[in-house]
Amino acid sequence: IATYENALTDGFRFLHEDKELEAIVEAAKNTLAQNAVDVLTDCPSRERAGWLCDSYFSGRAERLFTGGNSVERNFLENYMLATQLKELPDGMIPMCYPADHYNGVYIPNWSMWYVLELRNYLKMTGDEALSEGSREKVYGLVEFCRKYLNEDGLLEAVDELYEDKDLLEQSTLIRKRIVEQSFNGEFFEDNRVRVDGELELQRHLTETCQYYAFYFGTASREEFPELFDRMVRDFGPARDDSSVFPEIARSNAIVGNYLRLELLLRYGYRQQVLEECKAFFGKMADMTGTLWEHSFESASLNHGFASIAAGYIMEALEPIRQP
Repeated sequence: IATYENALTDGFRFLHEDKELEAIVEAAKNTLAQNAVDVLTDCPSRERAGWLCDSYFSGRAERLFTGGNSVERNFLENYMLATQLKELPDGMIPMCYPADHYNGVYIPNWSMWYVLELRNYLKMTGDEALSEGSREKVYGLVEFCRKYLNEDGLLEAVDELYEDKDLLEQSTLIRKRIVEQSFNGEFFEDNRVRVDGELELQRHLTETCQYYAFYFGTASREEFPELFDRMVRDFGPARDDSSVFPEIARSNAIVGNYLRLELLLRYGYRQQVLEECKAFFGKMADMTGTLWEHSFESASLNHGFASIAAGYIMEALEPIRQP
């Protein structure tokens, strides 16, 4: 058999007394190797390119398994060099380049994950050439978004990547406005709709929205202790949403359940991360030796972003560092 995989993963080894965790990390390595040959991809048999947002996770996994980000660089360089697609409005970044759809559909949220990935890539590699070469594209996205700003300036902004103080101030204001307009006393609601000139909450409640709020600093454990405790205790992949907060839509694998694991790590819930990883990924590793797009078998059973699971496990197992 001639394999079509990233050979740089061959030197990675993870041995542990918990064989289920060991199997999940090995499955994550297999998943990354088969989705990081020349550019990051979502799954080996579908688009010959990866989707933004997914790549935010698989790019970090590449560094874990190979010690570098050469494939992610290829992926991001493609976006940097891409000319404006005629099917998209000026400034909008493709969802999946160079395998994007040609029907004019785009996901604005994915373009914002692109900016976050550029920031992470710069922090991990120090490669300023890529971020500088992407400056025009990033600010083109900012300009595209300006026409959607409402009277409160409610739109997430670029702030860290280019040390733009104006956009930093805008993002600070945005977080404040989101709390004022989205938090209903118990949960953050997903959106408002303008009715007769006024913005009104719609009681659209999702588990993922709570994770977004904490992950991006709109909420903190200190400011929202009850919601945080409820999120840790009552939410997650194991929640029976027919009886536990049935009015709140459960999260899917990406990005809700992954942001959950990152939040649990951020706040020190290491053992819970390990238990949830085993509950969520253990079946996948056992059945296919790869990690999946969803928790069920009717979609991709080898999805690049899922390889970050190994990073969560290894971080949860690290000795606690003394200050």
